[in-house]
Amino acid sequence: MMRTLLALATAPTVLLLSGATPALAASAPTCMGQRATIVSTSTSSLVRGTSRADVIVILHGARRVEAGAGNDLICGGAGSDTILAGDGDDRVYGGGGNDQIRGGNGNDALRGGAGNDAIYGEAGTDNLMGEAGNDRADGGAGNDKVLGGLGNDVLVGGDGNDALSGEAGTDRLEGGAGSDVLDGGAGDDQVSGGTEADQLRGGDGDDTLSGDDGDDTIEGQAGDDTVAAGAGDDVAYGNDGNDTLSGGDGADALDGGAGNDRVSGDAGDDAVVGGDGDDTLDGGDGDDAVDGEAGTDSVRGGSGKDTCTADSNAGCDDADADDDTSSAPADPDNSDPGSSDPGDPDDPVRTNPDGSIVDNTDPV
Repeated sequence: MMRTLLALATAPTVLLLSGATPALAASAPTCMGQRATIVSTSTSSLVRGTSRADVIVILHGARRVEAGAGNDLICGGAGSDTILAGDGDDRVYGGGGNDQIRGGNGNDALRGGAGNDAIYGEAGTDNLMGEAGNDRADGGAGNDKVLGGLGNDVLVGGDGNDALSGEAGTDRLEGGAGSDVLDGGAGDDQVSGGTEADQLRGGDGDDTLSGDDGDDTIEGQAGDDTVAAGAGDDVAYGNDGNDTLSGGDGADALDGGAGNDRVSGDAGDDAVVGGDGDDTLDGGDGDDAVDGEAGTDSVRGGSGKDTCTADSNAGCDDADADDDTSSAPADPDNSDPGSSDPGDPDDPVRTNPDGSIVDNTDPV
């Protein structure tokens, strides 16, 4: 005999399938391949789970789900649902609508689905995915993985060593505390590392990347990127595009890459490289090594004892240039290991091809 329990009167309408006949059990909705144990079919209702591992399915309308303890599976409906997964290692799919999903304690897997969703992993090692829509996803405490999906998303790592990927869209990524890996993906993204040693990649697009504190590694990749390495001994690459790089405090290594770049070491003993293109380079404060590489570059060492190299042999354009060393790449066509440069006629000595010394006052 089929037994069903209906919560009536002032309580929300909730159907619990318990001891159902085979025919009814076979027709029960599923969530992530599992048959539902709790199904809600009415509008504007509150659905409560049990302390066991529930499979909750919302079929219609906007709902508030309080799953409670247990490792639960929850599938939202087409409306804008509020889903509180509670304690346990839960899996949640928001479905259609602008959903709010909170994982609670435990290692949760949370997906927003279609719509502009707000997803919070909270405590635990969580996997968050916004999917379609302009989503906000916050990993919370723990070592989390956060993916934006399609749309213009805001992704926050929170405490822990997190991995964030904006994917497509104009996204904002914030690593927070911990050593994080952040990838803006396609689009003009804003990427911020946080307090520890982070890895930042801009992806395609004109990105803004900030290392903040810590010894960070930053790659602008394709596009005209702006990189502020921040405090710490950082490594930053502009790669393709006309990039702007600044080292901030610390002993930084900065490489503009291809394109017409502006690179400044700022404070600290920095290594500043322009790469291909017509670059503007400034070592800033400290004893810097500045190398324009290919292109017609403007090279300035800044304060300190600097070493400058440029194809144009412009040298270190500094007020304190007496403390600096300037050079240009050697020209192999003008090098002769068998003789020295005759130099200026006022030099006291010159050499013949056989190496003998000739006084400048003697005829040659």
